[in-house]
Order: sequence, then C-alpha cells, then structure tokens
Amino acid sequence: MPNASKPSRGGLSRGSLRSSPPQAARAALPPEPAPKPVALPASASALSEMFTTTLQVLGTLCILSLALAAAFAMRDSMAVGSHLSQAKAQRTDLICQDGRMVRGDGGLLDWMFEDAYFLCTDWRTLQAADQAQLRR
Repeated sequence: MPNASKPSRGGLSRGSLRSSPPQAARAALPPEPAPKPVALPASASALSEMFTTTLQVLGTLCILSLALAAAFAMRDSMAVGSHLSQAKAQRTDLICQDGRMVRGDGGLLDWMFEDAYFLCTDWRTLQAADQAQLRR
C-alpha cells in the first residue's frame, strides 16, 4: 500500500467502490435471466385504418374549403374597394361611402357560383362628404 502512511480523508477508499463482486461472490450469484423480447404493437385493424383515412380526407376537405372561403372573401373585399373608389370619383349629389357584395339569396351555392353585384349600404350627400374631408 503506497498511501498507508496518509490518513484517510472521507472514510471511503477506492477499493470499497468496486463495481463487480470478487470471483468467489460472483460464482454464488444466480445467473441473470435473459431479457424478455419486446412485444411489437399489433397491426391496425381494417376499421381503424378506414377511420384514419376518413379523418385525413375530411381534414383535407376542411382545409381546402377554408382556403376557398378566404379566396372568395379577398375577391369580394377587393371588388368592394374598387366599387367604392369608382363611386367616390364620381361627383354626384349622392356618394356611396360603404357597401358589400351580394350574390343571390346568400346560400353556399350562390356564394360560390353566382355573379355578385355591389350594394351600397351608406349613402352621403356631396356636401356631407366634403365636410367630412375638411374635418380630417
């Protein structure tokens, strides 16, 4: 023992921290059992696959319909802006200040396939419009 003359600091020595037991104690231990094979998950049933496929198709249809609705809303807002700028450029007694696009009875098929027309919802006289411009 080369360090026998030095006193021990913590009470533990490297010899007591061995990771494997001595040969005599190792022979007395029972053998370790073999690891059990991990069970793989069972393959999905046909009903589960059909349900997953249906959800994916419905999700795709929802995303496409939302994209279509956004495209129609942008088209309508641009058309309203165009109609309002044309109406404000005309110098008549009544000037349209606000409006919206109208299609048929407002149903889904009319909204998608009918031609829209502009409906003014806020009319102002030329004098009131000029006064509003001066106030700004």
